[in-house]
Amino acid sequence: MWIAVCAIAFASCSGSNSTAANEYYHIADGIWDSQDTAFFHVDSICADGDYVLNIALRTTNEVQFQRLHLVAEQHYDTPTLHVKDTICVQLTDTTGKMLGTGLGLNNYSVIAKGNMHLRKGQGGQIKVYHIMRRTQLCGITDIGINLHNENSSN
Repeated sequence: MWIAVCAIAFASCSGSNSTAANEYYHIADGIWDSQDTAFFHVDSICADGDYVLNIALRTTNEVQFQRLHLVAEQHYDTPTLHVKDTICVQLTDTTGKMLGTGLGLNNYSVIAKGNMHLRKGQGGQIKVYHIMRRTQLCGITDIGINLHNENSSN
């Protein structure tokens, strides 16, 4: 199954914009297969700094789990840097009440562990995939990333 782009990344080197990448991929038919990996391109980093990666999910009420386990892999060049994080996204409380925000769709955002120091001019790729035992996850509509410089005042 192919993952279609829902929104295109934006990056800006002007002013105090601290966002290096902000992008969502749409999951066709709301079914995320374990073979489907969401790929995100990171253009040239605008400024040296410590960057934080947020992983975002949009779900419907069809999700059948209390939490999802994901992997976020970040690959950057010049100099080469590879970071791989396992992320747990808590979707419901113990009674089954959705913890996300929003109407119609539930929105979740989780910070990948730690931050990384990136240098001006570095570019790379971020990929996100699930590591659940079930091959297909129903009710996942979008996967997103937000990579931002935590030192910038935005």
